[in-house]
Amino acid sequence: MSERVLTALGEAENDPSPSALRTALEQTEEFLDANPDDPEAHMAWEYSIASKIALRRFDEARVELPRLVDRYVELEESDDILEAPARLLAQWRRLPPELEFREYLAGQLRRFIPGGWLKPEDL
Repeated sequence: MSERVLTALGEAENDPSPSALRTALEQTEEFLDANPDDPEAHMAWEYSIASKIALRRFDEARVELPRLVDRYVELEESDDILEAPARLLAQWRRLPPELEFREYLAGQLRRFIPGGWLKPEDL
């Protein structure tokens, strides 16, 4: 991943303000557009969706999330994925329990359990 993308992502993790999240989102989407087959693309994709959730862009996240989970499931036996979807799980934990999107996100996150990316007790 480029230094510019990594810098934007680091800033967004240290300062999850809307402006930092928007910058990280722009950087990850540029990276994804330019490098769709890069092994790191699915991790950038997770950052992108997590940023959309944090920015309350639920409609966009709802469209992309199933495809990302499908990709994780497809690669669950591969060495290309090195970490669990921790950013998505963190966003789920931050959402208010009464928010309808939170249950949708939980349903998608449950799809990570059979591959060992998450445990049932995580949700």
